[in-house]
Amino acid sequence: MLYVRKGFSPVFEAPVTIAQGDTPLGTHVFTALAKDGGALRWNVVSLPTEHLVKKGRYVNTVTARGEKLRVQLAAPEHAQQPAGDPTAALERINIPARR
Repeated sequence: MLYVRKGFSPVFEAPVTIAQGDTPLGTHVFTALAKDGGALRWNVVSLPTEHLVKKGRYVNTVTARGEKLRVQLAAPEHAQQPAGDPTAALERINIPARR
């Protein structure tokens, strides 16, 4: 799913399709910061998964609020993937036209 928010208010939501769905995309957060001459200025933060502690079929992680979580992995071998390329991730996502 694609979720677009302004502050915490919903602006747009849509299902997306991902090419090569069996290959990890990585975790990327794209933020539109401001208009610069009519075009949006973007910031991206990519999170590597290699900092997660892999324990069997689970990983321990911490949320942005500092809450500790123990998460079961569907595919534990993906837990050690680096952040990946955010541009390549975007190229694999098909976002429907807004109605």
